[in-house]
Amino acid sequence: MKYDPYVNRYISLEDYIKECYGGLPNESMLEEEYNKLPDHPGDKPNDYFAELNEAKELLKIYNRWRRGEDISQPDPVEIGKAIDKLTL
Repeated sequence: MKYDPYVNRYISLEDYIKECYGGLPNESMLEEEYNKLPDHPGDKPNDYFAELNEAKELLKIYNRWRRGEDISQPDPVEIGKAIDKLTL
């Protein structure tokens, strides 16, 4: 069992695959992502989750810019990388 901070509970690999199926193209990728989850809620989050949060924050800034907020345009290359990080 691993602790999934996104759903705030322990989850088995089998349940993780059932609940996430469709989010990633195949079971081996889901298993790889499952293995990156912390073992316990008190464990330090790994770099993977930090990278996801950074990508998410960049896309929030991009959306604010896209909707007309008076902020500088984020780098399009970094936007593409953030999208890839969150979707691949």
